[in-house]
Amino acid sequence: MVKIKFDPSKYSEENLQRINKFIKLIKNQVELEGINRLLLTITIPLKTLKKSGFSYEESLTMTTALNKISGDETIKIINKEYYHCLEEYLKENNEDLNFFEIEEIENKKKAQEDWLNSEGRLYGVSKDNLKSALVLQYSGATGLDLLWQIEQVIREELKKNSKTKDSERIESEKTKSKNGDIKIKTKFGFLFINNKNGVVKLNNIESELNPTSEEFKVLLKISTLENHIATYEDLLGKNSSKTMKRNLTFVIRNIKKTLGILPKKKAKNKDCIKNIKGHGYRLIT
Repeated sequence: MVKIKFDPSKYSEENLQRINKFIKLIKNQVELEGINRLLLTITIPLKTLKKSGFSYEESLTMTTALNKISGDETIKIINKEYYHCLEEYLKENNEDLNFFEIEEIENKKKAQEDWLNSEGRLYGVSKDNLKSALVLQYSGATGLDLLWQIEQVIREELKKNSKTKDSERIESEKTKSKNGDIKIKTKFGFLFINNKNGVVKLNNIESELNPTSEEFKVLLKISTLENHIATYEDLLGKNSSKTMKRNLTFVIRNIKKTLGILPKKKAKNKDCIKNIKGHGYRLIT
């Protein structure tokens, strides 16, 4: 069995998730509709692609990424073969082609019929396929196996990333020492709070808040409640009024000034305290 040499750490987590989702889409279609084992093709309705969040153009990008990962043309889009042949046909006949104007392309009936009667027949592609489906062809017996290997590697990488995040989250939870220090890893650096003397520090900006002030109490709650989220009820109690919420925005502004987040033009730190509309505030970790 051929094994892929794939380093998932070179891809962002978001891209790995998209690639993995595309592979799952192919896998589901294989389970539901099967494979044309003679032509080695899989047909995925464009409606199914759209429902899964993939456009035709992004499907091209996904297949390119999969082929790059596998180091070979593991999978190709037959529709693309048609458009390539059509482009060549139109060039030979000195006609302009706007690739993305599908209706204009389909009006070139002579080119379409020629392709369907030659290459299209070899691939088992119909006119309806070109209009309403993505037709994929994989490379021999190892093609799908390589896709499943890629899926497995990505799944393991995402699982590892998830464990790392969980570990970081646990470490970033309030860790109180004997002198009352709280240390939290935010998205933009470390936040230190001393709940005894009111000293607060975000990265290199250190200041002091009165431990009895609203600013200190609000920052402490946002920093220490579960998931670093404080609701309006947590901060203001039940039945909080619009005036109370408006006053809270001034308190938050003062906290951000203390941490070097405001004013924006002179900011020393990025904003790690965000409002959750209609809910409260959170510390971005």
